[in-house]
Amino acid sequence: MTHQFPAPRPCAPRDTLQPTQSMQTALLIDGDNISADRAGQILRAISTLANGIPQPSVKRVFGGLQGLRNWQASHGFDLIYAGAKSKNAADIRMTMDAMEMAYSGSFDSFVLCSNDADFSLIAHWLRARGHKVIGLGLPTASDVFRSACTCFHMLKDIASAKPQIDPRIADAITALRLTRMDKPMLLATFGQTMNRQYHHRANDLPGRGWHAFLSNHGAPFQINKRDGKSYICLTTG
Repeated sequence: MTHQFPAPRPCAPRDTLQPTQSMQTALLIDGDNISADRAGQILRAISTLANGIPQPSVKRVFGGLQGLRNWQASHGFDLIYAGAKSKNAADIRMTMDAMEMAYSGSFDSFVLCSNDADFSLIAHWLRARGHKVIGLGLPTASDVFRSACTCFHMLKDIASAKPQIDPRIADAITALRLTRMDKPMLLATFGQTMNRQYHHRANDLPGRGWHAFLSNHGAPFQINKRDGKSYICLTTG
């Protein structure tokens, strides 16, 4: 039998709803789909917009080696390595864990954090058995997944401004710009120069690379690709 559910409503603030009594909440995150820099946003969303559910007693992140690597610095999460033989291994393991917890009888609510339509099936399965399913994801999250949840909250509603670049790095970039006379520079050359002249190493940066760091921080420059190579334009215009 196919279970039909209405479209998801936005998650309401916690204080407008009655919390579930004597039951647990599980937070399950698709680590291959949601990056670790969203960890704080996820926890804040649950605290304020979690449809009257208790704080999660279980917080698990599922993924392959690449997906879990950035989550290692996020404290309080259990990282579940799903193996590398199948691209859907993390999805399968996350679904299995959700079913196991539902059968245990100890969990009333599930927070599923993903953008993937594949999780609509487990969301439907959980709701059909009386569980609340709170969906968390980015604006790119599948409409199918959103509709399968009791309610869905987009993480874009949480503060998402880019962090400001370290002033010391900004000063080094400004000095380098003046010596380059605003000419584009190969990103690899830029990294070598920043290390040699200004002692800023790519491995010391969040994300361990200049491309990721510069893309995620407000700064007076742009990164462009030409002929398969990345160039940084150090102009302020």
